[in-house]
Amino acid sequence: SSLAPSTAACIEGWLMTGCHHELEHTHDVPSNASNASNATSYTILSHSHIHFHNGTFCQLPSWDDFQVHLGLYLGSLFFLVGVSMMLSACRSAWGGEQVARYLRKIVRDFTMSKVYLIIQAAISLLMCGAHVMRLEAEDPYGNIASLWNRLESYSCFLYLLELLVVWLYDSANSSGGVSGISITRLAVDCAVVPSVLFRWFSGSQLSHFSFSYVASLRVYGLWCAFRSTLSIYRQGVALQLVHAGIALASFVFCMAMFVQQVETLTGPTWPIPAAPSFANVMQAQRWDLASSVYFVLLTITTVGYGDLWPRSVLGQLLTVVITTVGIFLVLRTAHGAFDAARLGMGGGGHYERKTSCKHVVVAGTPSYQVLCDFVQELYHEDHMHEADDLNLVLLLNPAMRSTVQAMKAYFGKVQNRHLRHRVWILQGSALKRRDLDRVSYKDCTMAWLLPNVYASDPEREDVENAMRALAMRRHTPYVRIAALMLKLEHQPLMLSVGVPKGDILCASEVKQGLLGKACQVQGFTAWAAILLKNTGVPQGMAYDV
Repeated sequence: SSLAPSTAACIEGWLMTGCHHELEHTHDVPSNASNASNATSYTILSHSHIHFHNGTFCQLPSWDDFQVHLGLYLGSLFFLVGVSMMLSACRSAWGGEQVARYLRKIVRDFTMSKVYLIIQAAISLLMCGAHVMRLEAEDPYGNIASLWNRLESYSCFLYLLELLVVWLYDSANSSGGVSGISITRLAVDCAVVPSVLFRWFSGSQLSHFSFSYVASLRVYGLWCAFRSTLSIYRQGVALQLVHAGIALASFVFCMAMFVQQVETLTGPTWPIPAAPSFANVMQAQRWDLASSVYFVLLTITTVGYGDLWPRSVLGQLLTVVITTVGIFLVLRTAHGAFDAARLGMGGGGHYERKTSCKHVVVAGTPSYQVLCDFVQELYHEDHMHEADDLNLVLLLNPAMRSTVQAMKAYFGKVQNRHLRHRVWILQGSALKRRDLDRVSYKDCTMAWLLPNVYASDPEREDVENAMRALAMRRHTPYVRIAALMLKLEHQPLMLSVGVPKGDILCASEVKQGLLGKACQVQGFTAWAAILLKNTGVPQGMAYDV
């Protein structure tokens, strides 16, 4: 509106001429304008891709921009990996161990602090949202409010700080450079951070092109880190579906934005020019958010209506990758859901250990009533403060299905629901190393071996628990094992496998001791009956064989 009529007419006429070469022209505001005392210059470059918007010029993303950002990505990735390998090879020369010890707590906060993980997820979603806003903006050149641009660029500095700290820690903590997991994370971070920062601070890029949408893959990585900090009752279908859904959604969004980007770039296609007949169709097609996601979903589900397909060579190669990886993700999602349902019904899964909590493992063939009494005593209100950071993991034999179902019903009661996040019920055998790994046996505080006190063959129960104690001692010798035996004459079995005598409790010894005291002290039986109680199998429940 501040342009003089002659200047506006000159610009409009120039835009209509179809000139495609670069020009640089300066127009001075006429002397009769309101601000005639000030001369204002307007520079016009690349007419076919230039737009004058709110006092700034913006250019459509081109294949030249793509090559610059691709080179920036590969250069930063190989540079960081190469320098990391060099630093790891000479850790002793620059004090790598001391640096790793200093950064360990910071990196732990980066990967285990729920608040920080949520903040980083919000930053990644902000980058994805800003990319979508530029794609769906009314302005064809992707101009959006400057507030979103500033938020994206400033939050990227926090992203860069975390990238450098984690990279330096991995370099100082490993003798062979960054690990496999760090390489995967570095591949995502190097695509986002250098691209976004180059766009805003290089001063040479005139378009909004960047790889900021790759931050959707980082959302999945942050979710995996957040999931590892959760304390869940058991691995179930709901958590598995959420995990698979986030993985699939992040992949679909990233691939959809990649396809949309390469199919809407201007200029000669790279690496191989498209056919002239395809070039015209590429300009006529509308690749927006909805159509790109639609294309990716049809591709990974192998439907393929054929109403939308990439014309560029790079887009066609990318479609092959989307098909291969997408089908794998869909199959893995379905398999994960069925596997979670099977494990949930069968007491499968594993215990996810938390660094802030201790846990106790209970193995053997205990009955439902014994387990209920054990749980009530462990989390009794008189010493609840001592068990605030204590979890209980029950490793029950696969044949004890009735006990497992009864325990699940027990924790489903209103008065016991506060214990659901404290107790894990898994099925397996303490004789198998894989099952001991599932309960994180090497990290537990202690283990209990409980028999079936209602068993018809006490000798068999004691021998089987002795074999379990031997397998557990071989797995992790330093974990304390407490065992309950039915017969006193079987105590040498436990002693022979390395269980101390002070950690062995014999039911028959307790009974004989009570009878002996009753003979010595008059009224002792009545006093003991007040302190103890008799328990039995609940009515309507069958014995576990």
